[in-house]
Amino acid sequence: MASSKLVNMNAGNAECSYASNSTLQRKVIQEAKPVLEDAIKKIGDFPKSCFIMADLSCKMPEFQAYLNDLPDNDFNTIFKSIPSFYRDLKDEASCFISGAPEKIENNNNIYIARTSPPHVIEAYMKQFDKDFSRFLQLRFEEIVTGGRMGHIEQAKLDSFNFPIYTPYKDEVEKIVQMEGSFDVDTIKFFKVNWDERDNDDDDDICFDAYSSGKHIARTMRAATEQMLVSHFELGDCVVDYLFERYAYHVACHLLIQKDKFFNIVLSLRNK
Repeated sequence: MASSKLVNMNAGNAECSYASNSTLQRKVIQEAKPVLEDAIKKIGDFPKSCFIMADLSCKMPEFQAYLNDLPDNDFNTIFKSIPSFYRDLKDEASCFISGAPEKIENNNNIYIARTSPPHVIEAYMKQFDKDFSRFLQLRFEEIVTGGRMGHIEQAKLDSFNFPIYTPYKDEVEKIVQMEGSFDVDTIKFFKVNWDERDNDDDDDICFDAYSSGKHIARTMRAATEQMLVSHFELGDCVVDYLFERYAYHVACHLLIQKDKFFNIVLSLRNK
């Protein structure tokens, strides 16, 4: 199965779509915006011919934009209204796809958990090192200098791992240094509540755990449903039940402890 199909977000504008459940991502982008603005200011005067901007998910007459994502992902169905976009993407894009480590025994977990053995964490780190280094190499070529579940087959459970790794700040800096194409201009570390609508950073317990649990589950479903359905061959009613249970467990957790997502934003300068 192609990786680009495996990790698609939920398309369209329905209740469980990515477009309707990505306010968490919006908040993270807002937190990272000052770093982007600072990087743009450091560029100085814009060239008169062509200014290349990465990962803006749009094309404008004054700019040539590079989409750094999977071509089948649906961002508010905007690109579907531009027939030439996919032809240009197929002809011109440098493809980058991250992945999960292969053939690891993870104690019935589908991601890094407390019961995961040390070799699983190490395998994820090595995969991230490989993927992030490749990402840097591709970007270097483009930048100028200075710039529910039910019963599941055990084999399917054992062979599934989320292709996500959240590195430490030091790990990111080390990979950038070892890969060698860029210098770190700015690196910022910040935290966002699981429920990004909760702006109270002082309380340790969520005020409305039930509402937050449902919201967080919708956010996770928008990003992971296609991956789970593709691998486990789940029907709609099973998926609904799965994320209802997930929302319940998240709500129970938030009654005890309010957690956060950890984020790193980088501004890199081509050597």
